[in-house]
Amino acid sequence: MPSLEDLPFSQPVGTCEVNIDALVGPSHHFGGLAVGNLASMSHAQSPSNPRAAALQGLEKAWRVARLGIPQVVLPCQQRPHRAWLASIGCDGTLGESLEQAWRLGPRWLSVAYSSSSMWMANAATVSPSADSGDGRLHLSVANLTSGMHRQLEPPETESLLREWLGSAGIVHAPLPACWPLRDEGAANHTRLGSDLDRPGVQVFVHGDAANDQLETQEVATRRFPTRQAWAACRAIALRHRLDSERTLMFQQSPRAIDAGVFHNDVIAVGHRDTWVMHEQAVVAPDESIRQLSAAYLAATGHSLRVIVIPDSVLSLNEAVRSYFFNSQWLTNERGKWRVLFPEHCADSSEASKAIDLLREAIPELVGIDFVPVDQSMANGGGPACLRLRVIMTSAERQQTSTAGWLTDSRYRRLVELVRTRYRDRLTLDDLRDESFARSCMSISEEARRILGFHTLGDNDSEEGP
Repeated sequence: MPSLEDLPFSQPVGTCEVNIDALVGPSHHFGGLAVGNLASMSHAQSPSNPRAAALQGLEKAWRVARLGIPQVVLPCQQRPHRAWLASIGCDGTLGESLEQAWRLGPRWLSVAYSSSSMWMANAATVSPSADSGDGRLHLSVANLTSGMHRQLEPPETESLLREWLGSAGIVHAPLPACWPLRDEGAANHTRLGSDLDRPGVQVFVHGDAANDQLETQEVATRRFPTRQAWAACRAIALRHRLDSERTLMFQQSPRAIDAGVFHNDVIAVGHRDTWVMHEQAVVAPDESIRQLSAAYLAATGHSLRVIVIPDSVLSLNEAVRSYFFNSQWLTNERGKWRVLFPEHCADSSEASKAIDLLREAIPELVGIDFVPVDQSMANGGGPACLRLRVIMTSAERQQTSTAGWLTDSRYRRLVELVRTRYRDRLTLDDLRDESFARSCMSISEEARRILGFHTLGDNDSEEGP
């Protein structure tokens, strides 16, 4: 296992942004389980390519690391989730539990095999130590209550984040798993501030209306349910000890949600001193921009750069199809910006016009890259969905464990694991195969070993994990 001194970012470089990705699992498939996610729903039951999905994710993460930006990779979670199968009555040997779930219906087996932990933007909400009242780095693991398949992730996510973070900060357990406190992590949260060492502004976006009565919900959507609760945003702000003057909460546009904008990061993105949003991203956009600009000026002493993309340039439907806003924004040590867009944007005339607007408005933006993430996109996740941003001081980085940090050796070993052991075609019917299930569990353990995390034990046992 490498020491932190062996890693390319180990020299003191001050406070910087760390990107955390997760290895796409060997059971990556198209189950169509995410209600409100048009890509996921439209690709349901199509054959997937787990090998390509994992290689695309690793290449994106390694691209970031090569820019000199600290990069962490978490192992894929163990699937199939045998404890969940047992909880719905599918117990016995591994083969028996798989067959019982299949007889219930392919959807049940799809849940047990879900590889949705690959989308780290939903893993947690992060507040840097500069923003918190106790001066500590805070991560709140998302409960992901709104999706049956995603509710399987939080326990292992919490364990992995705790092991990686060490004494560098606080990892909070998920909020209680109930509908009024449904939380889907950083996909609905943005931290703004050009100086990472000084307090910034934290923006939470929720789908329901602000309401202190937890037993009720005001919803204006007609087609899809809302997936982030105002009460959850408020609870996270409290547990992270955030200053109320520097914490804003906006309601997501019901029209956008019904158009397939299931998370805010599909319709808006923030980076350093810049907020880029579609004109239909939130309720009362003009008032929201006014409040955000005033709060940013009061917190930092500087003006916030707000770039509104009009519907006449990039329609709501094309924003969802191209995932223009779900781009990954990066700043290198020289202060230059680079943005990773999904390849879909290169083929979209509307997205190209919106990119031109960004080039004109942001002098620091020196690089635009189009990255292949089509396997993730087919399930509704672009480059930004695949990563969690964590602002960390040099001291905090030194207090983490050595697990997870992406090195050249770890990258090469993960690529070899994927190339030699992942399938290049997977259908729902394949999930019934006991040998495939054992292969998935073995791969998860090997990924843990490569990345320096504790292993879970003997997966060949007929008992559940």
